[in-house]
Amino acid sequence: MQEIGIGMIGTGFMGKTHALAYRAMAGVFLESRRPTLVAVADIDADAARRAAAQFGFARAIPDWKSLVTDPAVDVVSITTPNLVHKEMAG
Repeated sequence: MQEIGIGMIGTGFMGKTHALAYRAMAGVFLESRRPTLVAVADIDADAARRAAAQFGFARAIPDWKSLVTDPAVDVVSITTPNLVHKEMAG
């Protein structure tokens, strides 16, 4: 099964929801790509480290701009509050 690199921005409620969904994906969608949790970013570096440890992300980083330019990341989940999505999605 081919892997797909996942990056996530934000570690609040929606971040936790997305991380759990990615972890369950291989068991639910048997013929889809296997998600690999590459990196999680949060303005709060400690929150990013906790989320990485809790959900199995390979790296925690405090700068979302590094995450969106990481060549190992194929999909970015923006799980921050809606009012800051525009710059991240641009």
